[in-house]
Amino acid sequence: MTLSDSPVSGMPLWITCLIVSVAAFTGDQAGYETGKHSGNIRRIKSWVQGKNRNRIKRAQRFFDDYGSQAIILARFVSILRTFVPFIIGMTHFNHRRFIIANLVGAVI
Repeated sequence: MTLSDSPVSGMPLWITCLIVSVAAFTGDQAGYETGKHSGNIRRIKSWVQGKNRNRIKRAQRFFDDYGSQAIILARFVSILRTFVPFIIGMTHFNHRRFIIANLVGAVI
């Protein structure tokens, strides 16, 4: 199969870019919401309240200072792309700031 045989070969580039941006935005938003609501899961709750409490507090301070930059830059580092939205959700990062940074990162 060559590129010219692909179903997206006739699709304009701007539509492809729009679809990829929407998918990237939606994926990070899902990660944020999952992290935000995961505090009710017993295993994660015990992990956060137990010996890792200091790490979570450090993460909250870090994301308060550099959260927007972390969201944008994490999109381009594969392992961070997976975990940063989830952890930011766990730290209850400001949702409006998250959406703005997520939108900027998705468009870039």
